[in-house]
Amino acid sequence: MKQFVCVFDFETDDTDPKTCEPVQLAGLMLSPQTLEIMEGSEFCIDMRPSDIDDEDYFTKHTSTINFHAKNYETTPENIYKKWKASIEQSTAWNQWIEYLSKWNKNQSNKTIWTAPIRAGHNIRNFDIPIMDRLCTKYKHVQKTGEQKIFYPRDVVDIKELAFYWFEHLPEPKAYNMRDLRIYFGLSTEGSHDALVDIRDEAWMISRFLKLHRSQALKVKFKGSANKNDD
Repeated sequence: MKQFVCVFDFETDDTDPKTCEPVQLAGLMLSPQTLEIMEGSEFCIDMRPSDIDDEDYFTKHTSTINFHAKNYETTPENIYKKWKASIEQSTAWNQWIEYLSKWNKNQSNKTIWTAPIRAGHNIRNFDIPIMDRLCTKYKHVQKTGEQKIFYPRDVVDIKELAFYWFEHLPEPKAYNMRDLRIYFGLSTEGSHDALVDIRDEAWMISRFLKLHRSQALKVKFKGSANKNDD
């Protein structure tokens, strides 16, 4: 692996990745050599939902606003005010693109093939569809319509890693972040804040990938189909 691994996470005003608006985006980079967090690589920004000025916005998003209010131990009104006062989505997006560009592996000849690899928890089902929508909205797509800000082939999803490793075991009880945190001994305090989440996700991804690297040196797959194991 030559590209940086970008662990990223959205917090949103709804649970549907096809329609929700981001309210927070965070990311950090893992070294392709050491799989450790790159110093100075944390990015975190609050962003203003595009439709927050609609008269019925608060009513439409009451349940999610209440969820965030409980999570941050504040009032729904304060969450609404915070979102409304946040940076415009287009400005936040430009800062995100600038951040990703900084971590392209080939600074002299940046291409999609040297861009960071996408990583996180449940990102195939939630975060990537949101990211793809924003890429389309702000015209960061290829001629095919596919995104062009990340390495196109590989995705590292903790839910999948957990299934591969734990699928036959009684624990953890589930592969959501709360149960995985409890299983690994990580604190659940502050969860559902994008910056807190990516730090814990990066810790898990680093552990899993290091484990895979160490085992890959011991397991002899090459030519094994030609051997008679009986």
